[in-house]
Amino acid sequence: MKLTTTKRLERLHDRYLNSGLSRRTFLTLTAAAAAAAGLDMPWMRQALAAVEEVRFDGWGGTVQDAIDKYAFQPYTAKTKIKVVQGTFGGEDEIITKIKTAKPGDFQIVHSSGDYYLKYVNAGMNSEINEANIPNMANVLQPMIEPFRKLTPKLSA
Repeated sequence: MKLTTTKRLERLHDRYLNSGLSRRTFLTLTAAAAAAAGLDMPWMRQALAAVEEVRFDGWGGTVQDAIDKYAFQPYTAKTKIKVVQGTFGGEDEIITKIKTAKPGDFQIVHSSGDYYLKYVNAGMNSEINEANIPNMANVLQPMIEPFRKLTPKLSA
């Protein structure tokens, strides 16, 4: 049975309410899903009520321009949550920024997979509970296996 996006988000919300996800993980996944799909669930506005902005740091350029146009602008229009964008020139630069910042200053970093282990070893990751991802089986294994070899439990 194929799940609709609405059903997936409702299940995510149920997991959060039943303590299956941290608030931070829930908000991050919800914001990403909403931005990507342009959705606005009734409970999402309440869950994100205190949030006025979310920070995204990426590589800049045309990719970030496209993410802004097709994800962040519709997300902000629907939720009134501003996406504050920053850029970085390399992974070492953003890692230094994160290490020297206050906890919570950086929420979403569009990173390359090359530095995955560096983020994990520095404790700048969240372990993914794969049981909470209904479509995990649909993710191409060649995209996951290199990371699983480094850490059997995937991190974000």
